[in-house]
Amino acid sequence: MSASLAASSPRPPQSLRHLPADDARVAALLERLAPELAADAARNDVDGRFPHENFARLHRAGLIA
Repeated sequence: MSASLAASSPRPPQSLRHLPADDARVAALLERLAPELAADAARNDVDGRFPHENFARLHRAGLIA
């Protein structure tokens, strides 16, 4: 990647790039959340709704700001 392209690529704020340091904790958290996220995603697709609750779950889990 050229230096100018790298410099112009948008990067999320530091708080959005942070994940818990312990990879095993993140993996376990995602394993626990995945069925709930998938079930809501399927309902939201059928109903044509935005997945507000899934984003709230990810936020409560500390995976997004």
